[in-house]
Amino acid sequence: MYAVKLSDTSAFVTLLTGREVHTSPHTLRYLDMMDLSPGEDLIRKCLRIWPHLDQLVKNRKRCILDETLECLSGGIGQVVILGSGIDTLSLEVVSRTEGVAVYELDTDNMDTKRRLLDEAAPELAGRIRCVTADLGRPSEAAARAAKAGWRADVPSVLVLEGVSYYLGERILWDIIRQFGAGSENHVILEYLVPFDSIEPERAHIPDDVFDAIGEYLSDRLDIYRLDHDMVRKRAADLGGRVVRRHTMHTMEIHRTGATRHFPTERSGWVEVCRMLARPGAAETRGGP
Repeated sequence: MYAVKLSDTSAFVTLLTGREVHTSPHTLRYLDMMDLSPGEDLIRKCLRIWPHLDQLVKNRKRCILDETLECLSGGIGQVVILGSGIDTLSLEVVSRTEGVAVYELDTDNMDTKRRLLDEAAPELAGRIRCVTADLGRPSEAAARAAKAGWRADVPSVLVLEGVSYYLGERILWDIIRQFGAGSENHVILEYLVPFDSIEPERAHIPDDVFDAIGEYLSDRLDIYRLDHDMVRKRAADLGGRVVRRHTMHTMEIHRTGATRHFPTERSGWVEVCRMLARPGAAETRGGP
């Protein structure tokens, strides 16, 4: 069996996610091939900051999976996951659908992921393309996806999970524009909200967690935050609109039926929204 020892940060997120959201047999086989021990020290540090951090990750992943599957139920046949890393969303999507192609883009680990997928799910792995691309160069990333088979002229579901707060404003919206130049897309965007949108007693948590993560990285982390009004404005600039907004409060209700950890709309610091975007139309009008 091919096995891989993950980096501290990749193993950390995988440990927080657990096995409760992406549950297909192929996904579980894929997870069994990973050595998650490098993430154990970081997860201990972060759970000391806030002991329910895993619930935030599970909520957002369930929300993103459900929104992706709902988009695909309307007939869309391709998904682009930007900054996918070793996450299991692609495998869960192809396990639950027929005929859908998934294109994963990231700067690292795509060759490793290709081998893992081929071994964990040989009958499905051909529907997943692992594309090495620098998301900081949006036009080049779109060209690499197209070379791998992605079609710019038909609708896609674009998934941006765990990357918006690293990309920065210009690159984030440019990459959504580049991947939508030829067709209307559904965009599922996860983002970190500003301090004043979080209950004061919890506003420190995301920065403390990112500080802990930063100790395991060679480069400095610069975190970019978005408020919902800005997301709505940018969606309009891209020729589209926000279809649905999820706070951590509503995500927890949907996943668990209760609000044990996120009792108010302001008790979380991560949101997910689904947008319709047609950047080609915005560029015709002169752009934002």
